[in-house]
Amino acid sequence: VEPVTLAIGDSENDIPLFLFSREREGVSCVVGNSTLTSSLIDYKSPLEFGDGVADCIEKYVLAA
Repeated sequence: VEPVTLAIGDSENDIPLFLFSREREGVSCVVGNSTLTSSLIDYKSPLEFGDGVADCIEKYVLAA
């Protein structure tokens, strides 16, 4: 299994994290309570807070 860079956030302060992930050909997710919109975001979970984090991990790490 190839390593995956997965950035998970919910607000503008996470944009540097998303940029870091993009530079490493990774994936960027936001949780459902986020109002952030950016071309750096690959997936927005329909679930909020911790459940959204788990959803992103299941989608991009456990499914790999």
